[in-house]
Amino acid sequence: MDCPRCQNPLVPQKLAGITADVCRSCIGIWFDPGEFGAYGRVTGTPLAEALEGFEPEGGRLLATCPRCLSSAVEAGHARAHELLRCRTCTGVFVQAAGGAPGPDAASPEERLSVETLQR
Repeated sequence: MDCPRCQNPLVPQKLAGITADVCRSCIGIWFDPGEFGAYGRVTGTPLAEALEGFEPEGGRLLATCPRCLSSAVEAGHARAHELLRCRTCTGVFVQAAGGAPGPDAASPEERLSVETLQR
């Protein structure tokens, strides 16, 4: 699977017991349907609330879904995160505000901390 943001390969990685797909280039995380909420329940991170606050950017469709290959991936923001959401399979791609990391960047799990989601 390729990252819907930068088209680099997504690599399966365990995050709090959930296997999500991480882009090591832009440090974004693709959650298949159900994984986003499961990660939130395991970590105590209010991910469902973050997704409820999803604000699409004018219905703009962007990229192809790495899971179902639909072209119905919409871009938007929720709190401090850029989100891409597939309208077809409901998968979610999360990237912390600020884009690609520098050499001292936090891990994907650290970037998806409670603190950043509550911003």
